Amino acid sequence: MNPEYFNNNILLIQFKKMLLSVVKDFHEEKQVFNKHEAAKFLCISVHTLERLAFKKNEIAYSKPAKHAVFLRTDLLSFLKRRRIPSIYDEGV
Repeated sequence: MNPEYFNNNILLIQFKKMLLSVVKDFHEEKQVFNKHEAAKFLCISVHTLERLAFKKNEIAYSKPAKHAVFLRTDLLSFLKRRRIPSIYDEGV
């Protein structure tokens, strides 16, 4: 058997494993957070999250049962709205 063929197969197998790992991680990424997880995701306190969501309505949430849950897309949207552009952003 050609040694180059053997080395290429090993590289191909390693690449497939790495690709499958990345895809698996992407699909397992959390999409729904409780208030403690959401606060941690936003790097703010739970108290601040409660004030922003429940009193000021700045962060969207859902209440499918007794407790509120936060969608990853809503948390990212909140962060984007609060973003302060740099001097290097286009159009500034």
